[in-house]
Amino acid sequence: MNRVVLALLGCASAGAWTAASAGTPASVTQVIAAERLPPSAVSFVIVDPDSGRVVLAQNPDTPRSPASTIKTVTTFAALDLLGPAYTWHTRALVRGVLDGGVLDGDLILEGGGDPYMTLERWWSFAHALRARGIKTIHGDIVIDNAAFSLPPEDAGAFDGRPNRAYNVIPDALMVNFQSIDFRVVPDAASGRVDIIATPAPPNLAIENHVRFAAGRCRGAAARSLLVSSWRL
Repeated sequence: MNRVVLALLGCASAGAWTAASAGTPASVTQVIAAERLPPSAVSFVIVDPDSGRVVLAQNPDTPRSPASTIKTVTTFAALDLLGPAYTWHTRALVRGVLDGGVLDGDLILEGGGDPYMTLERWWSFAHALRARGIKTIHGDIVIDNAAFSLPPEDAGAFDGRPNRAYNVIPDALMVNFQSIDFRVVPDAASGRVDIIATPAPPNLAIENHVRFAAGRCRGAAARSLLVSSWRL
């Protein structure tokens, strides 16, 4: 990981290393040309991790948006601070009396920051609670996501699309990436097109204006994509 981060940080401050790089290999130049990118729009740095020598670079001092490559830095930080064996925990606590499968009180769901609590794992978690004897709850289900103390954030500040799944605000009890999957199901016999949401929170209202028609979709309809997000 040290080697990866060294090369990544070189994109922002390659001048910190002293070396002259050779010209960009023809194979790399061909890839850049195939993507129809001007050479000035591409930056990379390859660094020898032992000596710190810049082996190869192109536009190393040009500021760039790191985009998804920043995940390498956060992954390194997580491994360094938490260790490779660390696991996030989602816990269930009871506040009240559990007797004969009936909880006379509240069920508290405590999020620990698990980033991969998919629907399948969530159903398994709920099944485990039932196996522990909780059949009926005479109280509230309390969400405890206090593990993350984050300031208010505008989900649409990045690109004005707050309902896109990639703009979901971090949450200590994130389920299914805080997103909803929409499935479009046509029924030729009835001439209907149903839209099925999974999961389907009670505050979600679907305005279905999709019409069934024979033949292929044309124009913008052929590229329709339904994406939304929800918060616990």
